[in-house]
Amino acid sequence: MRESNGFRLDPADLKKAISEKSKLIIINSTSNPTAALIDKHTMREIAEIAMRNKIFVLSDEPYEKVVYDGKKHVSIGALEGMKTWPFQFSRSRRPMQ
Repeated sequence: MRESNGFRLDPADLKKAISEKSKLIIINSTSNPTAALIDKHTMREIAEIAMRNKIFVLSDEPYEKVVYDGKKHVSIGALEGMKTWPFQFSRSRRPMQ
C-alpha cells in the first residue's frame, strides 16, 4: 500500500509479493487509521489471487459498520467461492462458520 494510491491495496502489488512460501493474506477493510476501504472489484481480485495460489485469507473487519460517503463495506467472505475459504473475524459480529 502506498500513500500515492490512497493507502489502498493494489492487486498487482499483491501478485508480485506472492511466492511459493506464501500461506496467508491479511486484509483490513475499513482500515484504521487511513479509513481506506477495499471496493468490491479489488476484493474480488484479492479473492481470485488467494484461490489461484491456494492461500488463506484473514480478513479483519472491525469497522465494517463505520462507512461513509455512500460507500459500502464488502466482506471477502461473502464473495462467490470464498464462503468456505477465508478465515474471518469481526468485532461487530460472530466469526463465519
